[in-house]
Amino acid sequence: MSVPGILERLPRWFAEQAQVIEDRARQQRESAARRQEMEFICAVEVKDSGWDEWEDTVAAFNAR
Repeated sequence: MSVPGILERLPRWFAEQAQVIEDRARQQRESAARRQEMEFICAVEVKDSGWDEWEDTVAAFNAR
């Protein structure tokens, strides 16, 4: 039996509570995913490069 099928057989107040709990869990999962994404972005190291390196990169890109 599927979860929606089970919820249809339960009292309405219980099904409403289950829906609220599921919505809250979904929001927490989305928040955790956003936080993990920001931690990844913040953890990326930016390396210093000289101006000559940047010109070479732009020239190589434009040559394509």
